[in-house]
Amino acid sequence: MFKTKALVVLGGMTAIFTWGCGSHPVAPAATPSPSGVEAKATSGASVSSVSKRGPLPPTTTSAKDLSESTVASMVATTHEAFAGVCQGANAADPTSLALYEKACKTNDGEGCVKVGAMYMCGTGVEKNDGVAMSMFEKSCELGDAQGCQAYAGAYIEGVLVPRDMDKAMNTFATQCERGSAQACATLGGIYGMNADERDVPRALAALERACDEVPDACANMAVLENKEIGSHPRNPARTFALAKKACEAQSLFGCTVLGMAYAEGVGVQQNQTTALKLFTLACEAGHAQGCLNLGKCHYSGIGTQRDPSKAAVALRKACDGGNGQACRLLADLSLAHNAAPPNDVNPVMF
Repeated sequence: MFKTKALVVLGGMTAIFTWGCGSHPVAPAATPSPSGVEAKATSGASVSSVSKRGPLPPTTTSAKDLSESTVASMVATTHEAFAGVCQGANAADPTSLALYEKACKTNDGEGCVKVGAMYMCGTGVEKNDGVAMSMFEKSCELGDAQGCQAYAGAYIEGVLVPRDMDKAMNTFATQCERGSAQACATLGGIYGMNADERDVPRALAALERACDEVPDACANMAVLENKEIGSHPRNPARTFALAKKACEAQSLFGCTVLGMAYAEGVGVQQNQTTALKLFTLACEAGHAQGCLNLGKCHYSGIGTQRDPSKAAVALRKACDGGNGQACRLLADLSLAHNAAPPNDVNPVMF
């Protein structure tokens, strides 16, 4: 089953030392939807009506509500994000520290988070966890989204400070209430992982606040809307509309989910050729789940002629991108050679 992405924006911390507009993954310049294909939704939600700001339902942000697998995913994602932060910091000009400190003193949140990153990573200055954390905290208090992500992320991973999942969750919830789309996307992604009946409305409410600004949040909503969990009904039309919106906003995750909708006819007429195009687009841009689904299609002959060699290339790329299922299927493929595909290669994607 395809799951929501926890901390879809924590990876954006790696952009602390990049310059430019926007932090979501950028797909190729062309419109992500394959040309020459008309999307025919079966019913319901329009793309323009899927994101409205509403009140967040009561939330329990205690870490004891999170499953072990969710916490493990949060820690792994945060570790990767902090590694990216230091990679960027180490490439920065060490002499720029004084300028960032001056900016921070004038309450420039972005300057503060860059000072914190340089102290955390020891760039042009001796490493100092206390200073780094205080800079992240100040940046967050000033409303800088990356500062809040770094501040909460430190509590998730237990770097700079002892691990405190409650502190991290409360930070995301507070910043979401204050209007941070990134914090809402992160909070919704966390609640959406292994969601039960209680978590679904929390996840959807937070993600809906973020959807217009963080395309991956729309994709996460699409995944949740395709599930029947407790009293929450499955809504294929809304799944398709949200995935389409995310993909058109250049979310590679969104394009992958949209491909899954086409592959299985969720909210739209089934079109495996279109699904293949979307998986190819996402995979070529480096999205591991897109590569996994592309490999499944090539191996099983979904939307194309069966080609185990092309399947292996796509699965290898997915495996190298951190998708564990792709690694296992790649090993199975090596054993099977050109035999009939194993049952679990059947691309049941949602």
